[in-house]
Amino acid sequence: MKNSWKPIKYKEPKKEVQPHIISEYDKYIIKFLTPAIKNRQLIRFWYEDTNRSDFEDFRIIEPHTIGQLNTKTANIVLTGWFLPTSEQIVYGHSEKWVNYILEGISKIEILEQRFPHPRYGYKNPDSRLSFTFCTT
Repeated sequence: MKNSWKPIKYKEPKKEVQPHIISEYDKYIIKFLTPAIKNRQLIRFWYEDTNRSDFEDFRIIEPHTIGQLNTKTANIVLTGWFLPTSEQIVYGHSEKWVNYILEGISKIEILEQRFPHPRYGYKNPDSRLSFTFCTT
């Protein structure tokens, strides 16, 4: 039996996911959006989600909850019912529940229009959250 030398492939050690530390920006968004969530007002904002999709655009949502995910990343998220524009519908987007990581949100506007009640499927309390900052 021959012993042959085989090169060992070096693998970079996996980087441990660090839990999210709440930033001043997170605190600002929570404080800014809490009245809109409590008053059930629609909001509009720019969202960049380069980790999961190429859908960078303005969103209009019915905001329901801001909380910290019960995951290793512990991201702070805004949960809301997405209301796509007619152009977004043409590109295949539809109404649905979405979590938005606060770090990806900018150019926020609180709109005058209100929504009457939570949509079907709303969970309060949401078991995916370890902490809730505000909710409808």
